[in-house]
Amino acid sequence: MKKILRRTRAQLAASLETGLAGTFYWDIPRDLIIADENITHYFSLPRAAITEGVPIKHILPAIYGGDRTRVRRSLTAAIKNAIGYREEFRIRLPDGDIRWISARCTIRRDADGLAIGLSGLVMDITERKTAEEALRQSEENYRVIVNQSIAGILKVDFSGSIIFSNERFGKMLGYRVPQLLELTVTDIIYEADIDRNAVLFERLVNEGAAYEIEKRLLCNDGSVIWVNNQISPIFDPQGKPHSAVIISVDITRQKAVEQQKDEFISMASHELKTPLTGIKAYGQLLNREFRHIDERQSATLIMKLNGQIDRMVKLVYALLDTTMISGGELGLQKETFDLNLLVEEQLKEARITGPTHHFSHRPCSRPAISADRERIGQVLTNLIGNAIKYSAEGSEVSIHCENGEHRIKVSITDDGIGLSADMQEKVFDRFFRVGAPAPAQGFGLGLYIASEIIKKHDGEIGVNSTPGNGSVFYFTLPV
Repeated sequence: MKKILRRTRAQLAASLETGLAGTFYWDIPRDLIIADENITHYFSLPRAAITEGVPIKHILPAIYGGDRTRVRRSLTAAIKNAIGYREEFRIRLPDGDIRWISARCTIRRDADGLAIGLSGLVMDITERKTAEEALRQSEENYRVIVNQSIAGILKVDFSGSIIFSNERFGKMLGYRVPQLLELTVTDIIYEADIDRNAVLFERLVNEGAAYEIEKRLLCNDGSVIWVNNQISPIFDPQGKPHSAVIISVDITRQKAVEQQKDEFISMASHELKTPLTGIKAYGQLLNREFRHIDERQSATLIMKLNGQIDRMVKLVYALLDTTMISGGELGLQKETFDLNLLVEEQLKEARITGPTHHFSHRPCSRPAISADRERIGQVLTNLIGNAIKYSAEGSEVSIHCENGEHRIKVSITDDGIGLSADMQEKVFDRFFRVGAPAPAQGFGLGLYIASEIIKKHDGEIGVNSTPGNGSVFYFTLPV
């Protein structure tokens, strides 16, 4: 017996040196557990456990009540089958603190293969269990947030395959999540919106550029919904994008309301066109008559009346353009023309509306382009008109045209009030109006329409500006 004790103590010392919390040996036939200082402390054992050993019944009270039955059953099975034993359970320390314990044991067998001894290593794994619980709670919170979100959430790889979807997105389209994981993004995008989405997604893949898009998606039952999608890249440890996350919000109701509004605006605009045309014609006739009879004061008043009528006509046509853009019906009548001549025509009109401004024009070296001449003229009218409106009298407005390898770029520069960074992000939005020293006129549609015209030509439009230092509005067109 003393020989066994010496050998056991030697094993215990070796185990403690490896950093384990404690070790023990259970002499099964004699039902004596010999333990080190740590085990004796953890399990509130009598001091005799260190030198002489104590029955296993002294171990059980320290085991947390909810784990005790499980530990006893697994230990009984290990002895019965003479196999190793591994278990994780809680114990209550003498001070009342609850700790998690990992117990790993090996079985000693006699010549007949029966279990006669059990050598055990015990480790305090409370910190690991606390971390695991924190991780579990975090994952549970993540699942709750993701699945209870009002937005659909997707993760896609760069081939377009859907590799994650929350339940909300599945409900939006009438799919179960496992069904979505068998699809690609292209499978659920409305056909007319596929190309527009592909251009932006390719840019995200190549440049890691996040983007926002409104598009239509196909539901499982064949119906169509409108969504606003915000797509952001996910980067690998080297900083390269490798997949993307999509936040998708159903805006079908909002789009229905917008469509009703656009239909009303379109109907009202068409109804206004006819009487305005008649009023304009009568105004011009009265102007000629008053001039003929030398009623200059009356003729001047009629001229002012005609000016207000012209303004109303422009607003009506702007509203009509807006409804055509919303409905995807903005058509182009392309022809080949000289861009320099078109700019000069616009400047001729600008010198009338801004007689105190100074205008300069640096023409293109190769001015021939194929585009809708009337629509490009509309863009120039708006940009030059804004340069006049938002800059002081007597200041300079310059138009610079330059040829690139595949594009022509036109820039309109003024010395006006300039735009903040926030305004530059919104200035091409529908109904956005820039504040000015005098109340801004119009509906805030001009730059929105100009932007859509340029996009329709596969061009780009933008602005560079600093508050108080003027602005440079520019657009490009393919050649």
